Amino acid sequence: MADTIIDAKGKACPIPFMLAKKEIDHQVDDFIVLVDNRPAVENLKKLASTFKYSIDVQSESDGFIVRFSTTNQRSTHKVVAVRQDQPSGWVLLIGTDMLGTGDPQLGTNLMRMFLYSIGQQEPLPADIMLINKGVRLACEDVQSIQTLTELTLKGTRVHVCGTCTNFYNFMDHIQIGSIINMYDLTRLLILAPKVISV
Repeated sequence: MADTIIDAKGKACPIPFMLAKKEIDHQVDDFIVLVDNRPAVENLKKLASTFKYSIDVQSESDGFIVRFSTTNQRSTHKVVAVRQDQPSGWVLLIGTDMLGTGDPQLGTNLMRMFLYSIGQQEPLPADIMLINKGVRLACEDVQSIQTLTELTLKGTRVHVCGTCTNFYNFMDHIQIGSIINMYDLTRLLILAPKVISV
């Protein structure tokens, strides 16, 4: 039974993630995090996997109970290994579903052509991060979803902002990519040798 209970309900990304990571950094074997949104749950699942904790998620009327516990695979020493999300190349940060300002239809078509053109050149981005209305590209726009899927088959990782998908009610509509929190997003940007933002 976990002694430590962290009430992270109502706390914005990446606070629930950071509160859980603090317990892991202090080598707490078992603890509970209370959250009120699915993106937070997905981020906590990834955190648990990275640091070899088992995780159990229970749904309640007002949120989720996320239980962390140690497994036999977890090292008794603090994990300092390089995380798997460290970029090996340049990063593309997309914060909109349109390219440029002006006519929305033109902007949408330009973004589709931009993504397609990125996929036809070398070097490909190591990571594409979709934030704010850019998450629509992985949730609603069929042509962009196809292009992003082709990029992932070539090795590019697509990340979708969990807070943004929650805000736009896209959580159940993500077609490509994995949820990312602001902590990991900023980490990737800091470590990237080059970032292009549109």
